[in-house]
Amino acid sequence: MVTLMYQNVYNIMAIIIRRLLTIEKKTPGHLRNYRAYKRDGARQKLKRLFPVLFKENSCVFREIASDEMDEGDWNRVETFAANSEEPFLLIELLLGIDGALRNRVRMEIEIFRTCNTISSLNSNFEETKIYLLPYMEALWERKSRGRQHSYDINGYLGNFIFIDEQELRKFSINDIRHVWLSSLLFQTAKDRGYLRVGFSPLSRHLKLNVSEYYKDNIRYFSVDSSENSEKVKQLVLSVLEKAKKEKVDILLFPEMIGSTGLVDAVTERLENYFGGEEEEYPSLIFLPSVWENHQNFVVVLTRDGERICTQKKQYPYDGPVEPGQETAIEDIDPDRTLYLIHCRGLGRIAVMICKDFLMEEYLDLVLQILKARLILVPSMSTGEYDFKTHANVCEHLDCCVIQCNCCSAEKMIEENQRDKLNTIGYVLKSGKNQNPRYVNIPSDGIIQITKPKLCREGGCEEACLFYEDFFFDKNVG
Repeated sequence: MVTLMYQNVYNIMAIIIRRLLTIEKKTPGHLRNYRAYKRDGARQKLKRLFPVLFKENSCVFREIASDEMDEGDWNRVETFAANSEEPFLLIELLLGIDGALRNRVRMEIEIFRTCNTISSLNSNFEETKIYLLPYMEALWERKSRGRQHSYDINGYLGNFIFIDEQELRKFSINDIRHVWLSSLLFQTAKDRGYLRVGFSPLSRHLKLNVSEYYKDNIRYFSVDSSENSEKVKQLVLSVLEKAKKEKVDILLFPEMIGSTGLVDAVTERLENYFGGEEEEYPSLIFLPSVWENHQNFVVVLTRDGERICTQKKQYPYDGPVEPGQETAIEDIDPDRTLYLIHCRGLGRIAVMICKDFLMEEYLDLVLQILKARLILVPSMSTGEYDFKTHANVCEHLDCCVIQCNCCSAEKMIEENQRDKLNTIGYVLKSGKNQNPRYVNIPSDGIIQITKPKLCREGGCEEACLFYEDFFFDKNVG
């Protein structure tokens, strides 16, 4: 996908970024001061050094779209990038190349198939510890890219985003895997101007088979959901049909009640469906998480049944699993791997299973380092307050959140406390473009999703589908 010439350019960008980070660490303030820096002189100096980068009779960078620069030219730029002590020149060079590659990086994005995986555009990530990636904008986010909150280099870039491996060392995640989706999956949503995201808490009549035991004097539990597998399958398939009818684009299910048999059944249904454009299943489906072999994981499918990724839970639940019992810890083996789903129009999507979303360090990684713009939170939880407060943290970074609890979580608490589970999920619509959130119309912020009246009174409608519409104007961005 990446030709040698463009590989050279991407490598140079990574070198510049690492050089800038090194300089900024030694003498902070350059990234801040650049906002008020008079740039004309820097452009003129860069043109004298590298005239081939600029348009004739102009200090404007020309589009990098051909092999007009030979290897010697790139070698000179690379030497400058690796050794310069002038941070403003380096910033100007980086941003000039960023703009000059605008058409190229958009072409790179558009040739992605339905699902593709790349780790980095640059090949020198082992040396630079920088992972350079195409920037996928979310249609609801502001154009400032967070410049109002920090002096991050990412805030200056227009067409790329980078991840600093040295920053990742602060966290307990060992691997970030990037999945790239074609924006054609969401063309219908763009055409109508909104993205519909739905979720289902399914049923209050599902009881997990939980085994509790001690290891090294610590109380653990494991889960077996096979007893419910047939019922859950029928409920999920029913919700899928409702979602198709209601034109839901992204569909989320709760935690722990899934099975590998369910994954197979849904995959088969999607692969064998040949409907028209007016009757499509959701473009992305986050199936109920599966608890199996000491792992708790969510399988993500496209509407065609293609498996996008399998995200595992990283932080175990710790609390009573039956009313009145002592605290037990979910006996899972985290793989320390996080999947980030990139898609033009949606930005970067992360799925954070229940406790993962509540862990401040992990949420900070997803928000601050990976710049997620949509977080999906499947849960099986006895409380809802912390999900609300953590979702509100995401708003200032233009990150939307959908949290879906399972109605059957009520079996984990005393009957006289079950009213607090009448709130079955939260939806946060962030970003200045969201309507009507930021058009001078009063709003309560996060949307609280409440069970239907029948369910609040002790019954159960089963296979409920809730959804909210998000700003998705194809003419913006």
